[in-house]
Amino acid sequence: MEPTQFLEYIAKYAPKLILKITDYLNDTQRERPYYHQRYLTPRYSVTGSWEMVNKYNKAIAADVIALDSSIPLKSNPSIEMYGGEIPKIAIEKAFNESDLRKLDLMMASNTPESQIIEFIFEHLPAVITGQYERHELNFLQGLSTGQILLTNADNVGTNVRVDFGYKAENKFNASVVWGQAGYTPLSDLERVVEKSRADGTPIKKFLIDRATFNLIRKSDEAKAYWNPLTANQPALSLDQLNSAVEGVLGFTFEIIERTIVTEINGKQTIVNPWEAGRVIGITREDLGALVYTDLAESRHPVAGVNYQKAGNNGYILTKQYRLVRPSLKEITASESMSLTVLSNVNEIYSFDSTVTA
Repeated sequence: MEPTQFLEYIAKYAPKLILKITDYLNDTQRERPYYHQRYLTPRYSVTGSWEMVNKYNKAIAADVIALDSSIPLKSNPSIEMYGGEIPKIAIEKAFNESDLRKLDLMMASNTPESQIIEFIFEHLPAVITGQYERHELNFLQGLSTGQILLTNADNVGTNVRVDFGYKAENKFNASVVWGQAGYTPLSDLERVVEKSRADGTPIKKFLIDRATFNLIRKSDEAKAYWNPLTANQPALSLDQLNSAVEGVLGFTFEIIERTIVTEINGKQTIVNPWEAGRVIGITREDLGALVYTDLAESRHPVAGVNYQKAGNNGYILTKQYRLVRPSLKEITASESMSLTVLSNVNEIYSFDSTVTA
């Protein structure tokens, strides 16, 4: 490794550019925000391990006691803990010799500096965004299935399996497979809500993919909630259905629409991380943490490599350097030790609309 030839530009422009990229990716109000940014909180791990905590912390009524009598001692909340090592996430891009010749021509022809800067930093947004994309894939897969399962089919490197231990008693199936004759999606979900209320943690929202939501809004049962006196009604919109069920059943729907592009050996694949047909009931907005720790390279930097920090609390390490063998390349990369981790999964309720009980 040798120092990048762009040191002057990096020193001048990279810190502000990285801050701009991070602010954009963290913005939960933009048109297409990251779900994991909304539902997870960044948390640093000193040990390099992640932990998942289930805390059974129901409110207990105080006792009415007589004067001068002792106060009965109540039990502390029971806690379950699971954990493992935080994996490494990495991505890199490179300018090859032909790219660098193009840059030389741009500089020799008095190309405006703004275009040169744009060319030099073309890969920096991609390697930072790539970290967020991987977290989004992991979070949505984990939330919809209860597991993060990465194999060689969608991940270069080690196979990863994280099981969040969804409770069997909080998993439900359809009375009739949704879309088949006589299916009753709202009655099915009401069963799930009743269980959550009995647990003392009532469901506030169901997360659902678009295709499965369409089955609800087109159902006779859903139309009857909106207007029971009118036959042959059109399918309901999201706002109409939420308005109809919130007052009666106490929950709303949020549609999860997200695809992620993965690349293996140069072949790109579009992945839908949300499990088709799965409906997830949540009782709170804080679903866990993006757990991160320090990279070895951040504590033991390599000579000739230019480092910058990005992401929430600087957990992403960007790197720029030059390779001269087997051919000249300018490398831009990012690495992190990080994982999306769900907690209090005893308050997550899973419904599968594609199978019956």
